[in-house]
Amino acid sequence: MILYHKKSNIILPDFDLVFRGFNGLDEMSPMLSVTWHGMYNICIKSDNYDEIIKRVDSDMYIGYRVYVEVSENMYNYILMHKPSIATLRSKDNMEVFNELVEDRGILFGKGLKDKLYYALPHDYNKITDVLDQLAFKFPGEELTLDQIKEVYPFEDLVWPQRVLSAFLKLNRSRWSLLKKCYDQFDHEMIYYMIRKKLKALVEDKIGYLKSGAGSDYIKSIPQKNLVLLYDIFCTKRTVKDSYILFYIYEKEIMI
Repeated sequence: MILYHKKSNIILPDFDLVFRGFNGLDEMSPMLSVTWHGMYNICIKSDNYDEIIKRVDSDMYIGYRVYVEVSENMYNYILMHKPSIATLRSKDNMEVFNELVEDRGILFGKGLKDKLYYALPHDYNKITDVLDQLAFKFPGEELTLDQIKEVYPFEDLVWPQRVLSAFLKLNRSRWSLLKKCYDQFDHEMIYYMIRKKLKALVEDKIGYLKSGAGSDYIKSIPQKNLVLLYDIFCTKRTVKDSYILFYIYEKEIMI
């Protein structure tokens, strides 16, 4: 059983069945047989703590992959009392993407895996479809940019989220990435996308510090840098110029 609360940056599978509460699945489970594609992906929407906990360690749903969607408050409450429970937030989208690539044995030329990741929409079915096509069309080959674009044509964009990650980790390429991003997107949109991502990262970091459950990416983000950037973008400043705000961030981080 896998717990999650719905957020825009979570990749979900296509669900075969969706229930509100556990009763529907309990009644139907004796009639379910193995699907042609393997295990059922089943979604349960419930905030009933006792019902969820009762099923965590049981063998009631062997043969199904059960995802339980809960509210954010219930998610945090369950993690406080049962931090070992499997969660979707234990992996971020990049980790899911990397696992899908590894499962298919796909090899990328230098830097191309990241380029494809940032070009793809964060839709599980679209990602798996593109990776399946690459694995089928170029088995065992180290992919070139032209080969990737043959399957999935895309413009080589630098998304604001990638810029934010580079500044959080103080990567050497951060300023050049910001310049490319500014050349490709509306400047005010960049500012708001960075704010939105910062708020999500702070929420995830708090969840990790409370429960110990979090993605490798969340664990790797320096807490001081995240708090400072959040403060600059989300609480203190009224200017909507990311260049200026990142410059202030770098000045303060060096103090």
